[in-house]
Amino acid sequence: MSTSCSGSTRRSWSGTRRPCTVATHLLAEGGVGRIQPKAVIVSSETLRPRARAEIEQAFRCRVTNAYSLGELVAYVSECPEGGMHVSPDYGVVQLSSRPGTGDHEIIATGLFNRAMPLLRYRTGDLAVPSEGGPCCGRGLPRVDDLIGRVDDLVHTPEGSVVGPAPMSLAFQRVPHLVRAQVVQDDPSAIEIRAEVSPGWIDDDEAFLVRELRKRLGSRLAITVELVDSLTRTGGGKERLIISTVGAS
Repeated sequence: MSTSCSGSTRRSWSGTRRPCTVATHLLAEGGVGRIQPKAVIVSSETLRPRARAEIEQAFRCRVTNAYSLGELVAYVSECPEGGMHVSPDYGVVQLSSRPGTGDHEIIATGLFNRAMPLLRYRTGDLAVPSEGGPCCGRGLPRVDDLIGRVDDLVHTPEGSVVGPAPMSLAFQRVPHLVRAQVVQDDPSAIEIRAEVSPGWIDDDEAFLVRELRKRLGSRLAITVELVDSLTRTGGGKERLIISTVGAS
């Protein structure tokens, strides 16, 4: 979950420094009000009711839920009445039913990225279609809820849950790393399956583990296995995280 805080200064958190993590720390240490932004806008991960309540209590301000993608295809934001409104000038959003699940995947066509437009891009994110009803009076399309990613999540012994967005950052600057995939079948350990180039050395692996520790903490066991190719879905896609731990 990332956030922007509006006020006299502008600040953002990402990776393991999520606003809910900071809020939990402030509440536990008696630091309520130590950080006082005018508003907190969250995106990237599903905003749970408990996280919303803790952030608002710790920072003493309103939390506004939002949804966006780095691919620049869609933007959804919360109005003062709690409705989630699609911004049609940013992108065209369609909800595609997933047979047998009752879920709907967000399919989006971006209107903002002129360099590389994406048409009917399957985002891998889920939403609940709006049933209408009263709201703030805006004429914008709505969704009733954003469920979150189709992707699995990494669970840590400390109780944190880390999604694909912060996890992907750990792999971006690792020398000689071509592709990587996180596999978790045990809540106390993960395996990194890595495709590497011929220049890969022990120092590269050490660098990767340090980057992962920044996001996953010190207690999770991390092993790295070099592979020729990564596991793909039936549709031929590579999933960053494959986990049987907890709910996906």
